[in-house]
Amino acid sequence: MGSAMYAVVAVAAGSRWAGGRYTYVVPPGMELAPGCAVTVPFGRGGALRRGYVIGLSDDTDIPPGKLKAIERLDSPAPVVSARQSALAEWMSEKYYCQLADCLSVIAPARPERKRRAKAKASARGGPPEIELNPAQAEAVAALTAQLERPERPWLLFGVTGSGKTEVYARVIESALAAGKTAVFMVPEIALTPQTERLLSARFGGDAAVIHSRQTPLERSDVWRRVRDGSARIVVGPRSAVFAPMERPGVIVIDEEHDAAYKSEQDPKYDAREVAEWIGRAAGALVVYGSATPSLDTFERAERGEIGLIELPARANGLPPPAVEIVDMRLETAAGIDSPISRRLAGAMGEALSAGNQIMLFLNRRGHSPFVSCRVCGDVMRCGRCAVNLTYHSDDGTARCHYCGESRPLPKTCPVCGNPHVYTFGWGTQKVEEAVREMFPGAAVLRLDSDAARPKGAYESILRDFRSRSADILIGTQMIAKGHDFPGVSLVGVIAADQALYTGDFRAAEGAFALMTQMTGRAGRAGTGGLSIVQTYSPGHYSVICAARGDYRAFYGQEILIRRRMSYPPFTHIFQIVLSGEDEKAVIGALTTLAHIMGRLDRAGEFELFGPAPALVSKINNNYRWRVMAKAADERRLRIFAMFSIDRLRRFANLNGITIMPSMDPRSIS
Repeated sequence: MGSAMYAVVAVAAGSRWAGGRYTYVVPPGMELAPGCAVTVPFGRGGALRRGYVIGLSDDTDIPPGKLKAIERLDSPAPVVSARQSALAEWMSEKYYCQLADCLSVIAPARPERKRRAKAKASARGGPPEIELNPAQAEAVAALTAQLERPERPWLLFGVTGSGKTEVYARVIESALAAGKTAVFMVPEIALTPQTERLLSARFGGDAAVIHSRQTPLERSDVWRRVRDGSARIVVGPRSAVFAPMERPGVIVIDEEHDAAYKSEQDPKYDAREVAEWIGRAAGALVVYGSATPSLDTFERAERGEIGLIELPARANGLPPPAVEIVDMRLETAAGIDSPISRRLAGAMGEALSAGNQIMLFLNRRGHSPFVSCRVCGDVMRCGRCAVNLTYHSDDGTARCHYCGESRPLPKTCPVCGNPHVYTFGWGTQKVEEAVREMFPGAAVLRLDSDAARPKGAYESILRDFRSRSADILIGTQMIAKGHDFPGVSLVGVIAADQALYTGDFRAAEGAFALMTQMTGRAGRAGTGGLSIVQTYSPGHYSVICAARGDYRAFYGQEILIRRRMSYPPFTHIFQIVLSGEDEKAVIGALTTLAHIMGRLDRAGEFELFGPAPALVSKINNNYRWRVMAKAADERRLRIFAMFSIDRLRRFANLNGITIMPSMDPRSIS
């Protein structure tokens, strides 16, 4: 701490294009240090906002009469370290967002209070010793050898059930023994209880959980425990990467292929890229793990940019589950309109008779994806978004999954007045109804974002299924990854090809990953395993490769398509989305931007696309249009795109228009 007359403070301004760095007068007697949180008056009205001190000075070029004074000091000590501040600067440039927004996701949610978090009682040192198989032992040896001076990130490529978690735990154990700390990242909040339970059984109170559903004070308490050393392992989804560890030894990114590691809110950071930055800055080992690595990661491993370790078989020596493909076109031809095929229904009856559990996967929540009149064909659509309304049977409403608009299911068509209004398609609620009707004696649970909304609900649902209080678990992608339920002998993938036709070039990759991850939930404890994949596209290579559990065959096919089409990882895509309530103004601004980009690219260095409507062309009354540029050189593409945006801001009226740029988005908007 020290005295200074002026402080440079990062404040989130109204526009992401504002500088975000402002000079304030330090009140007499207030002692600050870089990294402290402060409250400052901002703008003409002097509205109070939170900011972060990023610099101190005894003089300034700004006339003192034009400067406001800091209102108050929110933290007696810095809430972000020098390394974290440097990370925020890198994120601000990398993800085209304000420095204050980056600092806010790194810092605790609010100033810390001196309240001791209650540590969970757990005895360190049950768990029974697990004997590693040769492949696991080699993986542990290779990774622990990298702990002292990591040369590069590593990919642990292991089939489902291959014992990746035990490898992670052994590496974490070595890191702790060396006086270092660890981060264990999972893609879904639903996976944190299981992971925490495993690590707490092994390491006692050293493990702490952080995630977005915690209260600000809970998150702040975890941050304090990490800082004072009482929590040496942090478990959680993507925000766990920001844990303020002084000596991180290893950062584990489990299920690294999952798109959830990329934030869809500003700052739109990719936790994998952030982890690699921390690894380089702090000398920490970054370990990716997946049965279905993202093509980008596996291609890097093929080139040697990251290391590759394989676990080719299940840890317990059991074979993978048998996988059958059911052609749903034959069900339709037979006049069967049910989400449960005849083959799956028969297998479910056999599993229940044998006292085994069942998991059914459908990556679509709600009851039916659209509501339509059979007379005039009108489909109920959201009034604020360019999407169909989804029918939810729990409250009898049709809802928008983007803005939340909700309407009662009409008794007559609002267009033609006929009473022939029906729901079409399948969602998890409809599957649940069908299963309860088929097997009235079975105990059924459903886990999707609707069912998991109440606090603690997802933990309760998973706990009940794990304890075998239920026979059947129906769910979305929340149940597809990382879970280990020994009683499950049968898995049903209801609509395997649903993710194939989204219009995104990564669609096949996502569909393959979900199918492979889901089928791997069956037969993990010697009960014998069967997975049934229902699809209308039984000949698609992603379906065939997933059924065979053959990642390399899928990778070989998909990487050829990516190379031929000049898609990542062989090029980079810069997407610019403009949105606003005035569609004509949005189109006009985007047309101007496309013209600017075309004039700047006279040499034809970049491949340009658009203007065109975004895939979802309106959300919450904001129209969305986009342009895209492709190039092999990421740096030159970044400079070109950002310079084009800067020219647009200078010469176009952008009142009411939001600009959303992103490099290599996980999904094309």
